[in-house]
Amino acid sequence: MKQKKLFFISIGIISVTSLMIGGLTAHAYNLFSNHWKASTNFNYSVGSDISAAGVTSITIADNQYNNPGWYNNAFTRKVYFQNLNSSNSIKAYTQNYKNEIFKTNYGTGESLMVTQRWNSGGNTVEADVLINTSYYWSNESVCPPGNYDLSTVMLHEFGHVLGLDHSENTKAIMRPTFKATEMQRTLDKDDINGYNAINW
Repeated sequence: MKQKKLFFISIGIISVTSLMIGGLTAHAYNLFSNHWKASTNFNYSVGSDISAAGVTSITIADNQYNNPGWYNNAFTRKVYFQNLNSSNSIKAYTQNYKNEIFKTNYGTGESLMVTQRWNSGGNTVEADVLINTSYYWSNESVCPPGNYDLSTVMLHEFGHVLGLDHSENTKAIMRPTFKATEMQRTLDKDDINGYNAINW
């Protein structure tokens, strides 16, 4: 089964790798050198051509970071994701100090999604997420053959938005590749460790 890579754009990466000896679980999260300031609201708009079911899938993903209680309070929320319930009509990254999720044809053989982050003074100040319409996307509870689960890949991209880079842990949502039909709508321990390792 073909795996698709995910892509991010940002400047500066800090790599952090650790190993949990007792559980034989590798923690291989990586961090960008820039991230949002603590107590920031990541207010975003969604493309006007994204369906209501697509918006729900995006909300399922952002809720994983908004509700640390679902993970026995293993992390303290530092950034709050909020859909502004407004739409945008962009088709390319736009540095305009508005956080925008949009879809466009990025080409087959390219990334499923791309996150563009703009940084200033050591902090992220804007992030846009491109959903590549060259692939088939699903909002269903069981992802059909040949489709990619929108919530799963958005959960990954929201990790990039926060400051998480790709992980070497194959169970982490921040792993660099996903197969069609693959679904993971929750954070892994490695993702949470990465979140907690960000120098908020």
